[in-house]
Amino acid sequence: LLKKKDIRIALMLIITMSGVSYTAKIGGPVFEVLGKISMPIYCMHWAVYQYVAKFIPGIGYIEGIALTFAICALLSGIMVFALANVGKNKQVS
Repeated sequence: LLKKKDIRIALMLIITMSGVSYTAKIGGPVFEVLGKISMPIYCMHWAVYQYVAKFIPGIGYIEGIALTFAICALLSGIMVFALANVGKNKQVS
């Protein structure tokens, strides 16, 4: 007999693999920005946290996570902005 945990995992897998997007109707400028910076934040968060923990040794766990997120969001915003504007100002002769 299946346990409740097994049923929940099976339902999550079915929803994930169904190919149906349940968040497609969510929109707006805030979600657009979050969507653009989420991958860079994910890619760099571990390294940034290691630097935060090393250079601020007395920082608490929650404060370290908050500072890491703030630094990652700032760096991600800069990267996304820079990449979006690469080549836009080139003059065609």
